[in-house]
Amino acid sequence: MKRSIYFQIAQTLALFCLTASTQPVICGDSPVPEMLTLGQCIELARAGSEDLENAAGRLRLDGIRIRDAQQKRWPSPSLSISDNRVIDIEEFSYYDPQTGQRYTPGEGYTASISLGAPLYTGGRLTSEIRYEQSRRETDRMTYESLQRDIWLDVVSNYLSVLQRISERDIRREQVVGAREDLKTAENRLATGKGIRYEVLREKAYLSEAELALMQAENNLNDSIRQLLILIRKPLDANIQLEDVPPPEPLQSDMDSLVEQAIAQREDIGRLNAEIAGYRDQIRILESERKPDVSFFASYVKQGVAWSDYPDDDYRLTAGISIAFSPLDNSSLSLSHSRERVNTEDYMQRSRLTYSLFDGSSRRAGRFELSLQIQLLKSQLAYMEVLITADVARAYERQMESWTACETERAKLEASEESFLIQTKRLELGLGQYNDLVEARTDVITARINLVYSRYKYTLDRAVFAHSVGSTLWR
Repeated sequence: MKRSIYFQIAQTLALFCLTASTQPVICGDSPVPEMLTLGQCIELARAGSEDLENAAGRLRLDGIRIRDAQQKRWPSPSLSISDNRVIDIEEFSYYDPQTGQRYTPGEGYTASISLGAPLYTGGRLTSEIRYEQSRRETDRMTYESLQRDIWLDVVSNYLSVLQRISERDIRREQVVGAREDLKTAENRLATGKGIRYEVLREKAYLSEAELALMQAENNLNDSIRQLLILIRKPLDANIQLEDVPPPEPLQSDMDSLVEQAIAQREDIGRLNAEIAGYRDQIRILESERKPDVSFFASYVKQGVAWSDYPDDDYRLTAGISIAFSPLDNSSLSLSHSRERVNTEDYMQRSRLTYSLFDGSSRRAGRFELSLQIQLLKSQLAYMEVLITADVARAYERQMESWTACETERAKLEASEESFLIQTKRLELGLGQYNDLVEARTDVITARINLVYSRYKYTLDRAVFAHSVGSTLWR
């Protein structure tokens, strides 16, 4: 039964849409206006949005942060060269009376090459990368949400302009017809077939029509200005808009619509990404309790002068360091290395350091992050309730306005028939002239209401698409 009702409504509105104007609408009086479609207006608004540009910059920054986090896994080589030359021998040297020689401490050069690389970090580097990815996902959801909000703003303003243009055109027709009816009433009075009241009534009707036309034009100008501001065009720009045919309503059960909205809405995705980010931060703190193993190596060569390069000393060192916190407020570090200096002999060095109550506890940080996760989970559950209500309301509004189009079309047919009846009754002397004027006013009102219902349905359909996380026109 429900599907059959929708089918009847669809047939009725389809007939109405076939009779509706689909020609481009001109805003302004210039003979060469700029042609714009709804999609072009959306792109212009997005291109000129400072908020969207800033959100895009945040995404680029997130990409840099992810690459920086990934590079922490790479080995880190370093090169150091120092050249210590003595200019004033007397000031920077001392005399040895036993040997009769003069010495300069630190004279010469040192060249070293070092390499460090993480071997095991307890998942810290992986968690840092995932945290940066979660931040990028949060910013991506913000970027997508801004895009869809701009889309809805442009659609709303675009449809408002089209609606006002249609109303203005009807009001212009009304004024033209009112002037002709006034002339007819004046001719009837001049020939003795009419009365003075008819002329006065037509003058009042014309005055009302001219006032309504002025109001419609002012409303149109205001809507055009709002659209031009939104798409970053000069306020004196002359644009030509392409009409938007009303789409058919989306028919589906409420459960599937809510599931679609929860899967597509950026506010849900943003909360999920923030929860994932906090969990990654907890993993980063927990990784400090696990061993952090690193490899290090260095090669150092030093001598009195560069010319003595073959006879210089060198030192080769390599080893492994381990650091972690076995307990809160404590840390343990261990390093083991072997060093070779100019000979076949090696020196082995090992160092163990344990610090207790060193302030390295992360319990407060982990607890605070857990509280944030619980808060976001509560917000997520509440957001799902709000989305359910938002989708249901938008779905009901689109079906309501879809049905309203049929209602207004029927009222227009009735008002046109009433006008014909009042015209005939007046010709037969059975009706009042005021009834004819009111019937004529009802026709104009019904035409405008039909236009309003058409664009209201189109906007409600767009709002419904926005509520489930999608768009209609690109």
